[in-house]
Amino acid sequence: MRLAAIYEDGPYGTGVAAAIEANARARNMPLVLKEGYAATAPDLSTLVTKLRRERPDVMLHVGYNPDITLFLRQAKAGGLRFKALIGHGAGYAQIDRLTDTFGNDVNHFYNVDPVGTQMLDWSRLGPGVADLAKAFVERYQAKHRVRDLPAHASMGFNNTWIFLEHVLKPAVRKTGDMSPDALREAALEVDIPIGGTIQGYGGEVRPARPCDGGPERTRLSHGDAVRGWQGLRRVADRDRRRPAGAAAAVLEPLRGPLVSDAPLLAVEGLTKRFGGFTAVDGVSFSVAKGEILGLLGPNGSGKSTTFKCIAGMLKPTAGSVRFEGREIAGLTADEVCRRGIGRTFQIPRPFRNLSLLENAVLAAHYGAGGAIGREEAKARARDALRLAQLPDDPGAGVHGLGAAGLKKLELARALATQPRLLLADESLGGLDAAEMRAAAQMLKRIRDERGITIVWVEHIMGVLLSVVDRVVVLDHGAVIFEGAPQAAQEDERVAEVYLGPPESRAA
Repeated sequence: MRLAAIYEDGPYGTGVAAAIEANARARNMPLVLKEGYAATAPDLSTLVTKLRRERPDVMLHVGYNPDITLFLRQAKAGGLRFKALIGHGAGYAQIDRLTDTFGNDVNHFYNVDPVGTQMLDWSRLGPGVADLAKAFVERYQAKHRVRDLPAHASMGFNNTWIFLEHVLKPAVRKTGDMSPDALREAALEVDIPIGGTIQGYGGEVRPARPCDGGPERTRLSHGDAVRGWQGLRRVADRDRRRPAGAAAAVLEPLRGPLVSDAPLLAVEGLTKRFGGFTAVDGVSFSVAKGEILGLLGPNGSGKSTTFKCIAGMLKPTAGSVRFEGREIAGLTADEVCRRGIGRTFQIPRPFRNLSLLENAVLAAHYGAGGAIGREEAKARARDALRLAQLPDDPGAGVHGLGAAGLKKLELARALATQPRLLLADESLGGLDAAEMRAAAQMLKRIRDERGITIVWVEHIMGVLLSVVDRVVVLDHGAVIFEGAPQAAQEDERVAEVYLGPPESRAA
């Protein structure tokens, strides 16, 4: 049984990877590759290549989103094969979202982290726990106006409830004390049966062992997962024999689409008609946090109209636009901006009688809805100008800026609103080849340095495809392709809308 461990190189990933290595060594299971990567890395194809060379039977992946999504997309595109993948991290707990993306492939995916309580059969939970789970889900949905709960919401509630109900209350009841020693003594007596928590699992706290690296550990540790494919099969077989009233084990096949949490932006069935003309016809796509998505298509394909519907410039005829789980379709442009979505325009129209700094200060005030003072607005404006590589000198004016400079100012004004999602509209128009490459790298740098998610509308494919993580291609208002940039270049439908039918290209 050959194992491979890949992990984001922060404290969480490094710690779990160390436990994986220690447990693999204790069980004499060869670890053929152990390698970390930056969670903000825009490309993990080199890691996929190394894994293909080492050919592990079982992979263990510790990550967040978007790196979980990025790795699995590139692994599938790169032809990586394995017998099983064990996922560590809440991204792998979204079992209600995996099948739509990976189909039957998810039968080889396993999850160490517990799933969100809304995915469980509450009738199989312990006495009183089902009522607690129902109340939690309903209150969360009502407060945040969302249907799908992120896995971390259940984890946070569940861990807090376990502490209050099974540690703090017994400690106070037994000793009348809430000191660290009293809490530790109470914790060591915790023994929750399976089905005794809103996430379905049970657990106990055990004294530390040398390889655990901490004072205590729970029974459901990361190390328990390092048993290989046959061990997982035994877990599945044991669960099939489990009585009907008991909850399933934590280690079980994932059955849902691969998204770490709810997408940052979700567009579903978006339609926009002008009289009898349908400019956008049932467009659907989603954007993960930290992703750069390219929205491509020839002139007249519906790209800009789609953008305007998302940004509040146009009201959709039908469909849904959700940002951070909340519906924004039909909001005005200023309301959308203040929710955290900034946008650039294809044709820059700055205030030419104002300085660069003053242009950006106005944008900062607009994005904050007037809720910030002059000095804070200036600080945001200066930061945005530096990101766009423009001078923040109060005397620097708009006059004399060329096409590339005006595009940078347009970007700076959008950044001054402090968006979490940036809609970049045809940022390459009017630029020469060198300026196009510089503009594309600037957007990539902004994503990498600030974590800003970007949807980039463009009809010029070449430079854009070298930067984006994924592309959606429109034609006549409808989606004709969604996938990896390389796959878009090889897709016949995409080639036809840009170059014409094959017979005309041959001629």
